This record gives sequence, C-alpha cells and structure tokens, in this order.
Amino acid sequence: AGRTAGIYAVVGRTADSVFTECGGAGMISRKASEIYDMALCELGYTDNMGYSNNDDLKQRAVQLINSVYADLYYACGFKDFKPIAYMTDEITLPEKVLNDCIHYGVAMKLAQGENDGDSQQMMSALYNQKRAHCTHKEPIIDDFPMPW
Repeated sequence: AGRTAGIYAVVGRTADSVFTECGGAGMISRKASEIYDMALCELGYTDNMGYSNNDDLKQRAVQLINSVYADLYYACGFKDFKPIAYMTDEITLPEKVLNDCIHYGVAMKLAQGENDGDSQQMMSALYNQKRAHCTHKEPIIDDFPMPW
C-alpha cells in the first residue's frame, strides 16, 4: 500500500515506442474521419442516421483535429509530431487516449467554432478531465496519509 507503480509506463519517446497502460494496452490507430464523426455525435450535430452535411465544419476538421492530436501527442511524452494532411490519415496514440479522450477535444474545438458556448464548456470540462487522466505518468498515492 502507499504508492502505486503509476498509471502509465512509457518506454522510449516516439510514437513507434511501446506505450503500456496498467501493463496492458499499447498504441492503436484510427482514421481522422472516425474521430471527427465521434465528435459530431457527441455534440448532436448529426441527423438521426449519424450524418452531418455541414461543409463549413468539414473544411476546418483537419486543422482542428491536428491541434488536439498535437496536444495529446506531446502530453503523452512523445516527440517528432507529424500532423495529418487528410481525413483519411491514421492517428496513432495510446489506446485509452484514442478511445476515451481525443474526440472530446475535437468536439470542444468544433463547438467553439460554431459559437455553441454551452456545448463548448461541457466538452472542455470533459476533455480536460480525461486528458489529465489519460496522460498522467507520475506515481499516484492510492490512500490518504493518516495524521497519527
């Protein structure tokens, strides 16, 4: 008891290096268009079939995804960031970051661009909480010290 080994252990400092989470999952890839679609669904900017016909959002999507991708890439301790150029490009990050965090950051940026303050505020809070949890590499105290 007292201290854990930490939530994340990073071996190396490039995207090709092994990134383990709690001794398990590593790096995975997902297309930028999938992350964009997840963000649109989180915001409710899609129809009942999950489609969005907003061309203005699509034109800004690569830039918005790159800004969140870079933030998370460096927060995970990696170097030599290479931005995506197209929505069909693959984004490679640790599994938990890619599945549980990045789309909230993209949704936050999309809502900000649409002047959707309520959604932007909610997505910002979710993104910042998940980012802090997903990118934490220091040991975490798993119990409170007793004063006696």
